Amino acid sequence: MMADHNPYDKKARAVIEKSNYMVIGTSTKSGKPWTAPVLFVHDASFNIYFLSAVDALHSENILENANVSISIFDSHQKIGSYEGGVQAEGKAKPVEKNDI
Repeated sequence: MMADHNPYDKKARAVIEKSNYMVIGTSTKSGKPWTAPVLFVHDASFNIYFLSAVDALHSENILENANVSISIFDSHQKIGSYEGGVQAEGKAKPVEKNDI
């Protein structure tokens, strides 16, 4: 018997599809944390791609430490009517323009 999909999968995909910005969390090799809002897009497999200057602190941190966290949510949702958000962790790496 095949396992059911995660019940939050559909809701998470909906949050990602209607969002343009996310918060990315990075840190230096020594562990000093940094967060920043960034513009993002996703592909059909929900891989996340964000746009940022190469000299931004979070971009420099990723070159030292690929571990990142992200948070995607609708900042305009009404207080008390939480519609959900997506939090994830993973590895980030620079992507060349021609690879996108």
